[in-house]
Amino acid sequence: MSKQLIGVCRLCEAETGVAVAQYICDEKEMLCCRHKMEMVRNRRINDKTREKHTKQVRSFGYTGELEMFKDIWMNRPHVSQLSGRPISFFSVANFAHILPKGRYPYFRLNPDNIILLTMDEHSLFDNGTITRREEYKRKYPSTKWDMLFQLVEVMKEEYKEHINNLGT
Repeated sequence: MSKQLIGVCRLCEAETGVAVAQYICDEKEMLCCRHKMEMVRNRRINDKTREKHTKQVRSFGYTGELEMFKDIWMNRPHVSQLSGRPISFFSVANFAHILPKGRYPYFRLNPDNIILLTMDEHSLFDNGTITRREEYKRKYPSTKWDMLFQLVEVMKEEYKEHINNLGT
């Protein structure tokens, strides 16, 4: 039968300024069970985040969205890829993820997953109804919503392929 160590948790003491005797779960670090579990949980979260970030950076060469957006702005014409309307100034609101970055995290930093849109088009693409998109198309007849939604399907296939390649 192991003996329970009673002592002062260094983090509890630092938080409260009071040395209170309690059970110590990590004798080496002098941590109570609560602080030991927090440390383990944070380490797991940080390891997962670091692994996910490393795969993304390794895959497409960017460390963040702003860096990628600036590169796209320098290398693509400043017009909407949906309607051909001009985009006058740089704004992150003009860069839309074809596949949502929340559900498709490995394509968050993939420049092929980004399309330049006007701010109104970006809003309609992400949150608009079919009716509102049709109204926009009547106002700007060159708008190609069908092309954009076909592109979504193509990118989903590319994403599946990318995920399969990550495993190898």
